[in-house]
Amino acid sequence: APSAVRGRLVTGVSAMITVGQVTAGIVAGLLTGKDGGWRYMLGLATVPSAVMGIGFFFLPESPRWLAASGRTAEASAVLTKLHGPTPLAAAELSSVIAAAEFDRNPAHSAGPLR
Repeated sequence: APSAVRGRLVTGVSAMITVGQVTAGIVAGLLTGKDGGWRYMLGLATVPSAVMGIGFFFLPESPRWLAASGRTAEASAVLTKLHGPTPLAAAELSSVIAAAEFDRNPAHSAGPLR
């Protein structure tokens, strides 16, 4: 993400995690006294997982992975789809290609951790 919005994204993710934890605690509290309430808790936990699993099918490929695989035309198409045909898409493509080339260089390897 561009540095101008990165902080807002991190804050939003943290807020959503907190809201999810609070909601889970409230639902668990409401279902605790019911007979078989743990089954309902377990079943309700599958709903957000299923939504997320289905959502994965609609995500584009990672431009960085595409560039590292030598598929720069596809990386460009993904970035153009995300940003529109703007100079920002072209600049980000250049940055992604440079990062992929940097990662390919063995001198920049993290050794056995890579």
